[in-house]
This record gives sequence, C-alpha cells and structure tokens, in this order.
Amino acid sequence: MNSTKQPQANAGDVASGSSSSGSTSLGNTLAKEINQTDLGHLLVEYKNVVIAGFVLIVLAVAGYAGWKSYQENKSLTIREKVYTFSKDKVIALQEKKITLDAYAPEMMKLVEELNAPSAFMFLTRTLYSLLQDQKAYSTMEPIFLKLYNQSGKNEYSFNHYGITLAAIYENQNNYNGAITILNSLMDSTFKKEEKILYDLSRLAKIKKDESLFKTSSEKLLSKFPNSPYAKLVKIL
Repeated sequence: MNSTKQPQANAGDVASGSSSSGSTSLGNTLAKEINQTDLGHLLVEYKNVVIAGFVLIVLAVAGYAGWKSYQENKSLTIREKVYTFSKDKVIALQEKKITLDAYAPEMMKLVEELNAPSAFMFLTRTLYSLLQDQKAYSTMEPIFLKLYNQSGKNEYSFNHYGITLAAIYENQNNYNGAITILNSLMDSTFKKEEKILYDLSRLAKIKKDESLFKTSSEKLLSKFPNSPYAKLVKIL
C-alpha cells in the first residue's frame, strides 16, 4: 500500500513566520504604549486648558439660560404694564369718561418708558378706531410716529405702525407725509407690496402727481397683474 507523504515545513519558514508574527504583535503593543503615553502626556500638559474650556462651556450655558429667563421675565413685565394701562384707560375712553387729549400724554410716557412697540399693537388697533370717531388725528399722531420709529424694519410692528401712520397723515391731508411713510415700508420684511403700490398710485392721483402715478401703477400692473389692486388701479 502506497503511503501519501505530507509536505514537510521548512524550518527556516517556521522561524520566519514566527518572527514575523512576533514582530507584528510587538509593533502593535509598542504603538499602543506610545499612543497611550502621548495621550497621557498631552492630558497632563494641557489639563488646565481642558478644565478652562469645560468651565467656559458651563458658564456659557448658564449665562444663556439666565439671559433667556431675564428676557422672558422682562417681556412678561412689559405685557402686564401695557395690559393694565389699556384695561384702565381704554374702557374709560370707550365710555367717554376721558378724552384722547387727556389720555395721549400718559400713553406717550409709557411708550417711551417701555420702548417695546410690538407690545402695543393690540392696543393701537382699538385706539385707531377711537381716534377716527373723535377725529383726533393730530393728538395721536406723535404716539404712532414714536412707535413706528422704535420698530425695526424686520419687525411686523414697523409695517403695522407705518400703515396706520400713513392713514393718519392722509386724513390730515398731509399727502407728502403719507407717501414718505409708504415708500419706507418697501424695505419692510412684512410689506404687502401690491397694497403699498396701490396706495401710492391713489395718493398720486389725489395730488395730481402724474410721474408718481405712472411709476407706481405700472409697477403694480407689471409685478401683480392678477392682484385685486391691479384691477382697482385701472379705474383710478
């Protein structure tokens, strides 16, 4: 019976393989030790920087939380002041227990104190209807102008007070003032451009300013051909 000979491993190959494996294992161990040593060295060397960075992060988070809480409390205080003032005074105005002439100085004082125009928007909507009834445009105009000037162009209140102020000027026959305000609203984040262009066209007709009418009406018809204001401007 023939026996199958198994290949014999070369002694040099075995030694070489063993040496290669041992070398790789030793290299990995050394690399780990070096890395651990470097990391430990870095942590020791820069521990004060690491601690300082951590402290700054904690302080920043705490500071933001404190600032946010302060802003929320401040906003709540402002709203409470406006609500209390409106509750006490507007009812008296509606019942004609006081006049807008007596009311206006107190409101102006509060507007200047708080410097928070958005907080007054709900109140000024009611006031505008009252000043229309009493024809007290000149009495309330400084207050609306102050609120308009306090508002940033990226705030809704800027658009709100601008539209109201333009209406007040128009009712005083101050068409130039109304046109100036309307033009400023073109920079507002919340503008309704087609309405502004229509109002400019309408005021231009009243003033017989053909140049302004042509510019405003053509822009309205070009940019907003399907707007209801485009139909209205055609019959001015």
